[in-house]
Amino acid sequence: MRTFSSSKPPTRKTRASVFCHGLSGTGKTTRALEGGIPLVICLEPKAESLILKLNPNAVCVVPENCNDLLSLMKQLTDPGFVDKGFTRIVLDSYTELTQSLANWILVHHSGNPNVEFGRRIDIDEYQPIGGWAMGLVKAIQRSGLPSIIICRSESKEFGRIQRIIPAGLGSSAKNLSAQLLPTVEARFDDEMRQYIWDSRPDEYSQRVGLSWVPQVWTGTADDFLDLVENGEQIQKEPEAQTEKPRRKRKEPEPTLTTQEPAPPSQEPITSQEETSEKAPHYICVSHEQREVIRDYLRLFKIDTIAFLTWANSKGLIEADGHEYGIENLRSDQYEYLVSLFKHERSRLQFIQHLNFIANKKTA
Repeated sequence: MRTFSSSKPPTRKTRASVFCHGLSGTGKTTRALEGGIPLVICLEPKAESLILKLNPNAVCVVPENCNDLLSLMKQLTDPGFVDKGFTRIVLDSYTELTQSLANWILVHHSGNPNVEFGRRIDIDEYQPIGGWAMGLVKAIQRSGLPSIIICRSESKEFGRIQRIIPAGLGSSAKNLSAQLLPTVEARFDDEMRQYIWDSRPDEYSQRVGLSWVPQVWTGTADDFLDLVENGEQIQKEPEAQTEKPRRKRKEPEPTLTTQEPAPPSQEPITSQEETSEKAPHYICVSHEQREVIRDYLRLFKIDTIAFLTWANSKGLIEADGHEYGIENLRSDQYEYLVSLFKHERSRLQFIQHLNFIANKKTA
């Protein structure tokens, strides 16, 4: 049993472990392998053929049976593993791992290498699959390196809505997506014309849970993992109030679009341009920004009161009392608000949610 506290920290720090899912061909592997020196645990034949083309510095291991997995887990938890020079671990993919494990376990338990592959597996034989698969994920998390666990997704229709969900993982909190933070969906963005990681793809998916992680990421995997681990410290650094040069710090990639609204308990960001003795915690949107928001509300026929109710519940309103309007929206969240209207995927879910709020108030 391991024990650690603030006075006696753990001997090996648990690092960021990201769950990345998406449809086939949406850039999951491409983005996960970009930059750095990744150790790739590869079970996807398609990915195996491209790894060294995507990143010549990558090292690839291809487990082919349960004994390989046991050996790999032992190496990952070895104290000297972090000194091998890898910057992250990429498992590509968890989906393929679970599909391969069925026959691997049959061979492992029977000791017969000629066991009948492809036969229908009995229900009681499924139980070890999750244990082996999660065992590898836990070994990756105990390695002392940040990691990315890739999973293939499938498209399913829920009423009139087409949703992208991780394949074969279900919705139980005991499944993989509940063990990792944050969750991102890899997809091609038509407006940005590039592959992105989306940390808030839909209302149904696991929330990112970290206020400093942006909705859209187009940078390298190592930088994203670093932001997940250290972004809160960067966010809480006070702004310099003098004309002295600012202390250098690591900034996110300039392609980031926004941040998740900060929780109410978060330390307020002090305005650099105080207009009175009691300056607001956040600067409100400008006149031009207010008009853009109003234009979107009119264009998509959105109830203004429902929109403001939602914005206030998310901490996007800067107001002293109970009365507030469009002019009280926070300017630092303007890009996030605009992105909800600009992108069709988020807009459909967003409008549906606001209509629900409007109908609930009139009921």
